[in-house]
Amino acid sequence: MDRVAETVAVTGIPRSGTTWLFRSLAGLEPGSTVPKGRHYERLPFIKAHSLAPPDSFDDPRAEELAAHCKRRGKCLFLFGDPVESVISTRLRRWTAGHAVNCGYFDPLDTAAIYHEDCFNYERIFDSWMGREHPFPVLALRYETAGHHTKAIESFLGRKIRWNPWKARRRSNRRKVSRRELQAIESTYASLACKVCRTSEISTPGT
Repeated sequence: MDRVAETVAVTGIPRSGTTWLFRSLAGLEPGSTVPKGRHYERLPFIKAHSLAPPDSFDDPRAEELAAHCKRRGKCLFLFGDPVESVISTRLRRWTAGHAVNCGYFDPLDTAAIYHEDCFNYERIFDSWMGREHPFPVLALRYETAGHHTKAIESFLGRKIRWNPWKARRRSNRRKVSRRELQAIESTYASLACKVCRTSEISTPGT
């Protein structure tokens, strides 16, 4: 990987393409996970599902992200269809570590994510999108993020070797029961409306 001097923070709603973007920026091959431990710490990138500083729910990346933003480091924020993201979280990232990353510190078996926004999807979205920030932020909707690679490169000031991007086919909805889908759509109705009203690429607060 070609190292770059400037650290970049990749943040976003859980299961909204942050790993795809992180691996592309870091020059890593396609994969479903990010590096862990010392390998992660050597990379000049931050990946988090944290609130936008100065907000915090004391997740593992909060201090690192706050220090980055205090230096006016660049941040990329991803969001997307919350129903798709919630189902993907429950089926593919249902781990205690991921829960803590999203500000949920209770036992995982108490997390009724279809009936309660316990992983803070809407809090994360509002924290990043609800106001202008004193550090540079570019927000992208995952479902169309692959169409805006040149804008991301312009924001970062460098070329990127992009991993393949796959648009969602809404297939996650077929993986839950009708009753579960109704519960998810009801629980996340407010956030879904906000996402629908938000431009697919924007600078929060402007």
